[in-house]
Parts: sequence; structure tokens; C-alpha cells
Amino acid sequence: MSIDSRDRRVDQHRIEGVPVLPATASAEILLRQADERHGDSAPALVDLRWEHPLEAREEHLELDVQRGDDGQLSILSHSRVCVVAREATAGPARSVDLASVSALPAVTARTAPAAITYGPRYQALRDPRAEGGQATGLLVPPEGSEDSAWAGVMDSAWQCVGPLLPAGGPYLPLAAGALRDLGRGPAGSPRRRDPARR
Repeated sequence: MSIDSRDRRVDQHRIEGVPVLPATASAEILLRQADERHGDSAPALVDLRWEHPLEAREEHLELDVQRGDDGQLSILSHSRVCVVAREATAGPARSVDLASVSALPAVTARTAPAAITYGPRYQALRDPRAEGGQATGLLVPPEGSEDSAWAGVMDSAWQCVGPLLPAGGPYLPLAAGALRDLGRGPAGSPRRRDPARR
């Protein structure tokens, strides 16, 4: 697969000026691969690891998505493994007590470190709240966003944990325990993705 360096997924997500495919976008690519095999059952990814950034330093970012016989999915760029995960079937979704989460104290959203530049696609976080190792925020997709805006909204969700981390950065994801696809909403709306932590 080829991603143009002007594609909003990379053009609006830059690290030290270099367009980089966000971890959430690479996870979405792997979820789509898992979805092809699982059909109607909800796919999941477990043991995700981002081993190298997917930088769009040239006109196109060339990606090779591979599936091993053991259920391992990989994204390679320039013959180098950059992202790996194992596919699984999603288990039951965990319940979240929204009342207790919304009662967290409001925090000032940490501005992105100078090394990271976010375009509008990656500025969906509103009303961040955090305390005692928990964080939440309201995610508002950019106006007129399409189904492919999921990566930007999910990246904004990961920005929500910023107030829980020591000052400094930038912080980039290196691993995730699981990412589940919880199925389609009404009338063919995009699938809701659920990042699960261990």
C-alpha cells in the first residue's frame, strides 16, 4: 500500500518537521487486515509494538502489510519491520463508570511539545480531566470528517494521558496490550475502537 506524503494522516502529524504516520493509523491498518479474516466477529489486536516510526520522507510512504501463519500482522517499510501485532477475536467490552470518570478534576491540556506539530485532524481533545492515574476527555471529530478520521480522533484520545505523564516529551507509543474493534454502529457508521490496557 502507498500513502502520499500529502495525505492528511501524515501531513498533519509531524515530528521535528517530518511527516509521520501516527501509531493509531498503523493500528487501524492492521485492524482492517484482521477484519478481513474475522468477518462478522469483532477483530482485536494484541501485543502491538511500534518498533520504528513510519516516516514519509519521500513523496510516498510505501508499506507492506503481511500476515504470518501464526496470526502475526506486520507493517514493513523499506524491508524493515516497523509495527507488529497478533490478531485475535475481541472479548466482551469492559464497562466504564462514566459518572466517576466525568467527576475527575479538569486539567489544562498540555500543549504539544515543540517537536510535534498537529494539524486540525489531530486536535479533537476537549475538556481533559485527570487524577490518580485516570484520564478522560471529550473527543470531537473535526467538522466534515470522514470515516478515515478515526486515527486522528484516537490519537487525540492518547493525548489525553499527557497530564498523567511527567513534564517533557514528546511521548510516543511503543506498545499496547490490546486494541479491539467493537462493531458497527447504526446505519453503517464507523466502527467504535476500544484501546484496552493490561
